Amino acid sequence: MTRVLLAIVASILCAACANQPQPSDVFGSDGLPADWTVVGLKDSRYLALDATTRRTLIALKELIAKEMTSTAYTFYGRLSDETLKRIAEVQDECNTSYMVCFAMIARNPTPELSGVAETENDRTRGQAMVLDVNMRSIQDEWEGAWLMDRPASSAFPLVNTSGQP
Repeated sequence: MTRVLLAIVASILCAACANQPQPSDVFGSDGLPADWTVVGLKDSRYLALDATTRRTLIALKELIAKEMTSTAYTFYGRLSDETLKRIAEVQDECNTSYMVCFAMIARNPTPELSGVAETENDRTRGQAMVLDVNMRSIQDEWEGAWLMDRPASSAFPLVNTSGQP
């Protein structure tokens, strides 16, 4: 019975550990665009980027527009590998710049905290401890319900089963 309860508690704890939030969930990256090259110049996300990153993004848009008018693009129907690599680099640069901008930090200055003073890990650990105590107390209450926690009173002398004389 005890082993079964311990197995249940262990499986619940392992499941709780596997479901920890990822940094993108904690920091709220849902505002990140999938493609920075389609973000307009008046978009608040574009305006939140630092000036250097904005200039880099504009240069990338110009490079893409220039390459799309080239004969190679017309013939192959896709951008060159160098341009695709540059797009990926600028995407990462824009994401990093946006995630550390004041607007994102001010939106959630304490992203790790789940409540007023606890992180998600603290909350999960506390819930695991409460569950552990509750599961252990079930065994005690179960023995009490079946009157197995202490011997019944009897008019006859009780045999001491501890082995001590």
